[in-house]
Amino acid sequence: MASSIKSFTSGDTTTLAVSGDFKFDLYTDFRNAVDAVDPKSKLILDLGQVSSMDSSAMGMLLNMKQSLGRNDREIRITKAPDNILKLLLMARFDRKFEIG
Repeated sequence: MASSIKSFTSGDTTTLAVSGDFKFDLYTDFRNAVDAVDPKSKLILDLGQVSSMDSSAMGMLLNMKQSLGRNDREIRITKAPDNILKLLLMARFDRKFEIG
């Protein structure tokens, strides 16, 4: 399965859906998708189709959080498979993002 990221907007919410292996290969596409998000919209990161995730992807998530700039902005990580969820929780990403 090829890795990809797709963006969908509905009302005041933008969803970025990642599929395949979430790793450095997606850096440019991920960065472009994040940069295109309306600054006023809520953001959902759908990881439901992610098969694996490495440390560079975790770094991309942290950079995304920092670049969006607003601490009160709602950023939710959803549909993470058990192996990805376990990784996110071990790294304490639940302190930076809403996960569920």
